[in-house]
Amino acid sequence: MSKIAVISALERELVPLMERFNAENDNTWVEVGEAVYRSPAFGHEIFCSAVGIGKVNAAYRTAEIIRDYGPQLIVNIGYAGGMKADARRGDIIIGDSYVQADFDSVIDGCPPGVVPGAKPDIVPADFLAALEKQCAAYGYRYETGRIATGDFFLTDSVRKAAIVKAFSPLAFDMESAAIAHVCAQKEIPFVAIRVLSDLADDDAQTAFSSMSDPIEYRPVNVLLGALENFKGL
Repeated sequence: MSKIAVISALERELVPLMERFNAENDNTWVEVGEAVYRSPAFGHEIFCSAVGIGKVNAAYRTAEIIRDYGPQLIVNIGYAGGMKADARRGDIIIGDSYVQADFDSVIDGCPPGVVPGAKPDIVPADFLAALEKQCAAYGYRYETGRIATGDFFLTDSVRKAAIVKAFSPLAFDMESAAIAHVCAQKEIPFVAIRVLSDLADDDAQTAFSSMSDPIEYRPVNVLLGALENFKGL
């Protein structure tokens, strides 16, 4: 049975997953421990946790989850800001590379955004393909590519333009690259599934605060749909 950790920054981002697990009319998933759910039908066991906002919280909690739970795959779900000119709220971004946009070691041969000595990200390519298939099945707009991370909520169009110029990311968030770094060091595959809540510009705070449509359900729909049809872990 595959062991998977699904983590988010906010409890709010994890609620749709817990609702699915606890649905009275769905016996697909069975609670077998605190925040641990098992699917005999699909052969997966999922541990769920909200780790807190920012890179430090994400990194140390991910390390604890790896130590305590021993997952074979870690998935990060939640919101992000869109970085491309044609991005729309509700788009899904599937990460296949990650960069720390606020990190620069000033060491020769180590480019900005990369921690010296960091191992390459372990990208579960087959699972990414399963996620993309589910996005298409739901009719969600989606792209797979780089996610940039920084310890700030991006609400500045000028700063956004500088990050786009330096790193060409599809989305910006506050945790993914830190989680990816820990997973790579521990040799565990990792993928982030983010839904765009805003466009990481001057209007981002208003857009995020005024959300009325439940777009946080989209990453959960994609994840569970992929897991129900994927046996390759």
